[in-house]
Amino acid sequence: MFTEYMIKWDLLPDGEPIRTHSSRLLPVRRHGVPAMLKVAQDPEERFGAQLMAW
Repeated sequence: MFTEYMIKWDLLPDGEPIRTHSSRLLPVRRHGVPAMLKVAQDPEERFGAQLMAW
């Protein structure tokens, strides 16, 4: 689930995956900087991501 984004954005895992009712989260690092990768599962959450990208 995370692999495509890990490759695309040059991310390294930095912890265990977290599952919520609407998303999957993974602590990551990008160029040494901590971040959180979020992959939305809920349709409303996905729509919000599309809106931010636009």
